[in-house]
Amino acid sequence: LCVVAFSHLFRTLGRVQRVVGASYWETRWALGVLRYMRFAVIGAGGGVLLVSGDKILIGRLLGAVNLGIYAAYYFISVQVAIQFSAIFINVFFPMVSRQADKRAVLRKLNRLLVTLFVPAVLVAMGVMAVSLRLLSSAYPFSWLLVFSMSVFAILFFIYQTYWWFINSTGAAGVRFTSLHGLLAGGTYLVGIYVLAE
Repeated sequence: LCVVAFSHLFRTLGRVQRVVGASYWETRWALGVLRYMRFAVIGAGGGVLLVSGDKILIGRLLGAVNLGIYAAYYFISVQVAIQFSAIFINVFFPMVSRQADKRAVLRKLNRLLVTLFVPAVLVAMGVMAVSLRLLSSAYPFSWLLVFSMSVFAILFFIYQTYWWFINSTGAAGVRFTSLHGLLAGGTYLVGIYVLAE
């Protein structure tokens, strides 16, 4: 994972250098990006741990068939959350990074997320229901699963939004989210292992 991440980073840096030209290229800037990248790799490790534990537990307790059904619902819900996040974060992160008064942004963000929670869950439910109908009749359809995984998708989106908000504070924010993600992922995996035994 680290080799792939650093390989991708150096390819990206090479492209940036070609685009902005050598006159704007500074070694200090490249080293600053590397500083952020090492925390991104740590955070990615935590993310892998966080998204793997539930599947271990379900597979051990409920069997392979139920794990497959769960995986289909989970995949669709995560895709819904990622699509919401990609649209929102690409606008939100650059905007909030420039703001000096982060507390004012946080107050507005809190109000926005509370106001839009129920409508977002309903939209996610619609997307999930259509996606499941299009996927296959091999997966049993359950409104309870659609509802619970839609709530999960929106909570995942909210989690991502606050994560990016913390990252917007700079290197300390990136370090915090990365180490927190690794710690949370490890703790979650240990908890899943204890429950599965």
